[in-house]
Parts: sequence; structure tokens; C-alpha cells
Amino acid sequence: LASSRNIPALKLLKQVGYDKGYGFANSLGMGFSKDEYVESGPLGSVSNSNPYKMASAYSAFARNGNYVEGHTVIKVTDSFGKLLYSEPQGKQVMKESTAKQITSMLQEVVDKEYGTIYNQLDKKGNQVAIKTGTTNYSKNEANFGYNLVPDSWAVGYTKDYTIAVWQGYNERTKGLGYGTESKLAVQGFEIILNQLGVKDTKF
Repeated sequence: LASSRNIPALKLLKQVGYDKGYGFANSLGMGFSKDEYVESGPLGSVSNSNPYKMASAYSAFARNGNYVEGHTVIKVTDSFGKLLYSEPQGKQVMKESTAKQITSMLQEVVDKEYGTIYNQLDKKGNQVAIKTGTTNYSKNEANFGYNLVPDSWAVGYTKDYTIAVWQGYNERTKGLGYGTESKLAVQGFEIILNQLGVKDTKF
């Protein structure tokens, strides 16, 4: 995960089976249909994801395996203090130990020399678990441009916040340069993290 290697993800999906692998993703709110259970799914070939879904899914790792759909309202009370609405409690979708293992691996993305964004993120003293990635053009789309990618992602979390950043164009034919341009999602992640004002949080 830290080095963004694709083959291990594909091998793992084959080992656990498509039903179990995609079933787990669906327990995190991804909403894959049966016809989207394809081998290339772990590489981002399925187009039903969006930042909202990704942030909700990754928050389950930060919450030690408890999945809660993304929301912005924590509670609503009336003028007398009576509780009218409270945030959903969520559902345990994986073992706490599994969530902690994923968190540990995703911390290596930014903390270890072999990580894809080692020393490229100002964490403000926070422990951050993050995954970056790009999708690719198919063989039929290869004429869109050499060394371009359709879009890029940066999805990660601290103990208290989950952030998902997607970067791309409305028109898929407009690609991103694989170098500096495709790294802007990481910069966006850093900007949001800094704007939240959280510092020195630990998992």
C-alpha cells in the first residue's frame, strides 16, 4: 500500500474472491453492483466512486472499524435543549485489529522512505494515514496524450477527520500530467488539513 503497488491488490482480490472483496467494499458504502465485480476494480477502473463515498469509507478505519455514512450535522436541539436529531451510531464492519493494521500501513505512505509521498505533506504534528493514486486511460483512450492520467486522488484521515480530494476535469479527454500536476490532490489534502486547525493528534 505504501508504495502503491497494484499487483498485491489484484492478488488479494483473487485470493478472497470477488463476492467477499466487493462485499467488504459495499459494507463501507461503496455501492458496487454485481456487474462491477471486475478484476481491475482495485485499480480504480470502476467509476462509481466519489469523494463523499471515499471519505465515508475511510472514516471506518479511523473509527476502529465502525462505519458511519458521511454527515455534516452532529445534533439538532430545540430552544429548550430537547434533542431532535443526533448523528447516526454506525455499524461495526470489520475487526478493530483490521482497521488498526490498515491505519498502520497507510501511515507509511507519508512516514517511510518507500512511501509514495514521503516528506511531501505538512502534517502539523498529526499522525496521518493516507492513500494516493491515479486512474489510467484504457487502450482505446491512449490517443488522449502521452504520459497523462484522467484523474488523481488523495484520501486519508487523522484521528478525528477524514479528507478525500479528487482532481480532474469534467471532460475525461483532458488529462493531467503524470508528474507535478497529478500531485495537486495531495496539496489539496494538505490545505484542508491545515484549515481544520488540528495539531498533534495521534491514533
